[in-house]
Amino acid sequence: NFPITAEGLLSLISDTGAIQGLNPATAGEESWASYVRNVSGVLSSSELESLVQLTKNRGGEDVDILLFPSAQINQLTNIATTTLRFNTDQARTKAQKKALDLGFTVYYHGGRMIIEDKDLRPDRIYAGASSMMKKFEAIPLSLAEDEAGTWTRVSGTGGVADAVSGLLRWYHQIGLLQRSAWGLASGLTVPASFTDVPATI
Repeated sequence: NFPITAEGLLSLISDTGAIQGLNPATAGEESWASYVRNVSGVLSSSELESLVQLTKNRGGEDVDILLFPSAQINQLTNIATTTLRFNTDQARTKAQKKALDLGFTVYYHGGRMIIEDKDLRPDRIYAGASSMMKKFEAIPLSLAEDEAGTWTRVSGTGGVADAVSGLLRWYHQIGLLQRSAWGLASGLTVPASFTDVPATI
């Protein structure tokens, strides 16, 4: 279906399946597999740290980024707020009381940036080395700005809108230089309020 079907995290970060001719099921190519763990439970600090450590151990690359769905950001907030400590020893008068903001705008775990993606599956998180993930762009997206003829000439006639075909093939196509440098934790408990949230169309 190429170029209509874009590559995504589901097929790239996996311990099965061949990508670019490399298959973890083939002798000598086992190290190509991503670290994958089915947690079947609630996200915890120890589970998150295990994902980071075991992904690094498998691929040998430093894990510096975590991808979270909104549902697991919600769970992460539960972890963070139970371990907060506030210094109140100087709050002796009203003028000296400290204002507390319990909202979060940026998330880090052990110095690793956490990126929230509302379109990720709500029961899984990803960890990996950002240097090992690349966006492949054969033709600059700016070619689609002025007129659709450029995309028509490049994409051919497939019954797909030129801009859509262009976005899928040249802008959203990602790849991993080292599949084992990324890991996945699946089967995480999803808060009830997130179970009926429709995916973005």
